[in-house]
Amino acid sequence: MRRWLAAATLVVLAACGGDQPEDQIELDDDEREITDDEAARLAETLVTNRELGGADFQITSRLPNGDTATLEGEVDWADLSGRATVTTSAGPAAVAEVVWTETDVYERIPDLTDLAAQVGDDIDWVSRRPDPDGRDIDAMIEVLLGLSAQDVDNAVLIQQEPGTAHLRTDEVASQGVAVDVFRYGTGTILWLEQDGTTMWRFESLSNDRPLVADLFDHGQRTIEIPDAVPAESVAELYDAAVGLDP
Repeated sequence: MRRWLAAATLVVLAACGGDQPEDQIELDDDEREITDDEAARLAETLVTNRELGGADFQITSRLPNGDTATLEGEVDWADLSGRATVTTSAGPAAVAEVVWTETDVYERIPDLTDLAAQVGDDIDWVSRRPDPDGRDIDAMIEVLLGLSAQDVDNAVLIQQEPGTAHLRTDEVASQGVAVDVFRYGTGTILWLEQDGTTMWRFESLSNDRPLVADLFDHGQRTIEIPDAVPAESVAELYDAAVGLDP
């Protein structure tokens, strides 16, 4: 699980931090240590995501200014690509829609399209390199891509991680799916289909930058990549349209 833990820290900062030393973490009365079988399920869930191929998703993260950003769309874990609309709690985002691959991010920015039209250019999409350290959208995408892996994790190490616990049984009400809710370490929570390995929710517990990713309708996806001009070729228009959002 180190891949998605590393990805999550791009968004959630000190998600795995805590005041107690790791060897002194105590579970609450309604929590319990996970069994060998449950550790094996947690170890397999990222591979299950990759084998399923993709999913619809909604991921929401708090921004540094206190607002939240939400991406809603579909992810293709087989090809590490995806597509989403972008909104914020303050209203529409500058980037209305985003498409990504491992190597490129494509953005549809209405204000840029309008500015380009004023100088006689027809621009619907721009492309740029991913910047998960500098752009919140890219950090959220990095978390989504980190929810799949080719290799099964080490179940013993998962079971030994301080703070790891079975929290409760629950239900994904919109899907009618019964789930087991687990905490891994002290920084993340995963909702897995009861007695199975399909992931339905990933949560980060950072007080500063909490993040929740809900997954639906798992299965193969095909993401269409738009025609785009490089953002650097229209840098002035891009900076004027996007600014620091988000």
